[in-house]
Parts: sequence; structure tokens; C-alpha cells
Amino acid sequence: MNSATRCLLAATLLAAPPVPAVGEEGSAPERERIDSLRLQIVVARFRGEERIASSPYSMLMSVDDEGSRSLVRMGVEVPVPTTRVNPSSAASDAEPPPMQSFSYRNVGTDIDCRAVRVGDRFRLHLTVEHSTVLNETVEGSPGTSLAPLFNTFRVSLNPILGDGETATVVASTDPVTGQVVRVEVALSVLR
Repeated sequence: MNSATRCLLAATLLAAPPVPAVGEEGSAPERERIDSLRLQIVVARFRGEERIASSPYSMLMSVDDEGSRSLVRMGVEVPVPTTRVNPSSAASDAEPPPMQSFSYRNVGTDIDCRAVRVGDRFRLHLTVEHSTVLNETVEGSPGTSLAPLFNTFRVSLNPILGDGETATVVASTDPVTGQVVRVEVALSVLR
């Protein structure tokens, strides 16, 4: 490096303002980072204006660049009777006696959610599946006490909410029972 280059480099370094260390007073303010959200999701069923069922779910989730998902699985395995013929007794002349066995079906709620920052708000990538055993008789249906009917509701949507906001993100009428299913989401930022 020749002497003219050294002088130019020294002059440039002396003229540049000092860069404060991270955490020093006077440093550029760091962008506020929010790591966690609390979601309150309520799946409610209505008959007219009467609320006949309500299932609230509360979950914490992180907001990050990796698209972390939060999951809730809540349910019970319900036995569904099935009848089959015993093949070993089919060789006889008498009619084989039917054998009853059970298969199982999961009934409950599955929630999958991911949050992405959109300015000072959050876009939720939300999927809710909610199933119940239908306890009422539906005209024209083959359901009996031995053969249960299952009512299933599934929705995927992307609402955008801010801190402290609550929204009814879907309201849908069941075509069989006439019940209205509503999903309400409330979002809170944890600081």
C-alpha cells in the first residue's frame, strides 16, 4: 500500500462516525420481536339462537421464520359395531351365526395452526376439524343406537388478526341437522 492510499484510508476512517456496540446507548433501536401468541379458539354449535354446545381451546404458539406449527388433538375413540359371518361355520348346512365386532372412529377436535407476521398483525394458517356423534334421529337416515351417525365439520382458512382482536372466522349451517357451527378466534400477543 503506497503512502497516498494510506492517507486516504486514514482520512476515511477518521471522518466516519463511530459504530456503537450492540446494547450501547445510542445504538439503533432493535425491532421489537414477538416470539409468542396465545390463541383462544371456540367451536360452538347453535340451534337457532340457542347455544347447544361450546368447545373452547387455548394454545400458545411461536411466530418464527421457520413456520412452526402448533397442534391440538382432543378426542375419544368411539366403537362402531360391525357384523360378519364366521367362515368356519359356513360349511355346515345351518345358516352361520353372525359375529359382532367393533371398529373405532376418532371423535373430537383437531386444530393445526401456524402464524406469520404481517406488519403489526398476524396471518393465521388455521385448520379445524370437529366431529361429534349425532345423538338425534335424522329423518331418512339409517342411524340407530347400534349404528351411530357422525357429524363432521372441517375448515381451513387464513384470517389476519392483531393483538387483542377476536373474530368469528366461519359460521356454517349443517345440511342434515340445521345446526349452525361457528368458529371464533381470539389472538393475544405475549410480551
